[in-house]
Amino acid sequence: MNASQSLSQAYIEHHPADAARVIEQLPMETAQLFLSSLNVPQLARLFSYFVYPSSIPLFRHLDEASALGCLKNLPPALAGQLLRGLEKESAQLLNRLPLKSAQAIQAYLEYPDYAAGAIMSSQYLILPTGITVNDAIRRIERSSLQTSGEIYLVDEHGHLSGVIEAVQLLRHKRDALLNGIMASPAPFISDRSKLTAVGQHPAWAHFRTLPVVDKKGLVLGLINFAQVQQQQPLREQTPPIQNGLEFIAAMLNLYWLVLSSLAENLFGRHTDKPQG
Repeated sequence: MNASQSLSQAYIEHHPADAARVIEQLPMETAQLFLSSLNVPQLARLFSYFVYPSSIPLFRHLDEASALGCLKNLPPALAGQLLRGLEKESAQLLNRLPLKSAQAIQAYLEYPDYAAGAIMSSQYLILPTGITVNDAIRRIERSSLQTSGEIYLVDEHGHLSGVIEAVQLLRHKRDALLNGIMASPAPFISDRSKLTAVGQHPAWAHFRTLPVVDKKGLVLGLINFAQVQQQQPLREQTPPIQNGLEFIAAMLNLYWLVLSSLAENLFGRHTDKPQG
């Protein structure tokens, strides 16, 4: 591995969102060649940040082992989105996945493209209403699932019961039950709702995420506003980066911006002149 590859791969590890934006600007052949030099965890990290549907031709170029590895390492909603875009190849890849992974992804493929259920995520923490504040805090600390500004609560059958802001947990007694301090009813989205309607939901003014429920009120997953925005027409494309040298230059430029920001935050206050 040469120095430029090491630099690029290190950048992907620490700044995957910025790296994804740079790679999306590369000519397709250059982007595909670069992706072929990455291992599965690095690929999965990037495909978590690529904008759909520009991710489809990049994913289609992967060899089968890398594609299967990506699908197993991605959240089921993202994996389902990629397979949905592949169309003909999707069934073959789905059949080669472990049964548990295939079933989780298949649940998303059953929704039409325009439905909220097609992009919801099951990677968010949802808590039962009958536990104490202390139990809730401990579960949050130990969980590998995402938490946003709010946490949705379900009853013993999985029905949506309420919502509480995560910061509010610290303001209540540790032995208080969540069902006594939650806000209810909580806002929600139907799993069959069209994404155009989802984007106009008034609750986005107050919440970062919204729960997706079926017709029985069972919580199936969560959706955030950024996911909805990604389904809108893609932003205006910036001029593509033409060659590998420009790619490395872009990576170095991004590194420089990050380092400059750090230097300013760490040392800027010490270099200011005293006020007279």
